[in-house]
Amino acid sequence: MNWIPIEKELPESGKRVIFSWINRQGFRRTSLGYYAEYLALFAEDTWDNCLELDGDAFDYKESDKHFQEPYIPKGWYEEGAEGEYCYQQNGVTHWRPLLKNPEEEQSETEG
Repeated sequence: MNWIPIEKELPESGKRVIFSWINRQGFRRTSLGYYAEYLALFAEDTWDNCLELDGDAFDYKESDKHFQEPYIPKGWYEEGAEGEYCYQQNGVTHWRPLLKNPEEEQSETEG
C-alpha cells in the first residue's frame, strides 16, 4: 500500500489511518490517528480534556435549533494506541490505510 498525498485524496472522516506530517522543527513524523471533516464528528465529553480545547474551539451547526451539539474542528488528529490522548496536528502531507489485523487477513484467505 502506497502513501496517498492529501491533495489527491482524504480518508473517510473519523476512520483510523496512519499519517505522515512535518513538525515545527521540520522533522517528518508518522502517527496513528484520523482526519475529521468539518461538522462530521461529534465531540464527546472526554474531548474537553483530550484536546485541551475550551468550548469556543468546537464547531457548531447553525441549523441546530438547540445550538448545543459540539463538533471537533476540521483537521488531523494523532491518537495513542489506546486513545489515551489525541492532539490536532498540522503539516500533514500523506496518509495510508491501516493494515488488516491477523483475523481479518485469515478470514479473507479462508473465504
